[in-house]
Amino acid sequence: MIKKMMLGIMVFLVSAFAFAIDAESVVGTWANWNDENTTIDSHVQIYRDGKEFKGKIVWLREPLFPADHEQAGKEKVDLKNGEEKLRTRKVLGLEMLYSFKYNSNDQRWVDGKVYNANDGKIYTGNMWLLDNGNLKLKGSIDAWGLIGKEKTWTRINSEQKE
Repeated sequence: MIKKMMLGIMVFLVSAFAFAIDAESVVGTWANWNDENTTIDSHVQIYRDGKEFKGKIVWLREPLFPADHEQAGKEKVDLKNGEEKLRTRKVLGLEMLYSFKYNSNDQRWVDGKVYNANDGKIYTGNMWLLDNGNLKLKGSIDAWGLIGKEKTWTRINSEQKE
């Protein structure tokens, strides 16, 4: 009886460690879907920089301005940024996630900032991994995360482009 109980405890502990999330679990390239979840708009590479985690846009479905835009055919730049001097920086390569810290108690990356080039605003951000391996990102207009928007990103491999 004791052997079976010990075996059960060992199996439980091994399984718990096998599915444990650590700070590096978020590192990689993620697909950012459009609001309707029908197409992937961009790929964001999340990486560790010292004690914080950051993310930059490494691929865009539409890297050029569309034909009906005044800058048609040109590479997209950060036109809606609140700081005029930043409106000429390219969207491709833009650091859109920064200052995220890993909270091991909650297994979440918290107290970060999310920059949205579509509206030129910076939001308070939190991220966490779902049971299926997807990443949930929440950007909020308030520091407590009460008012905001959540997106679900999927991990991609280096070959995938859509």
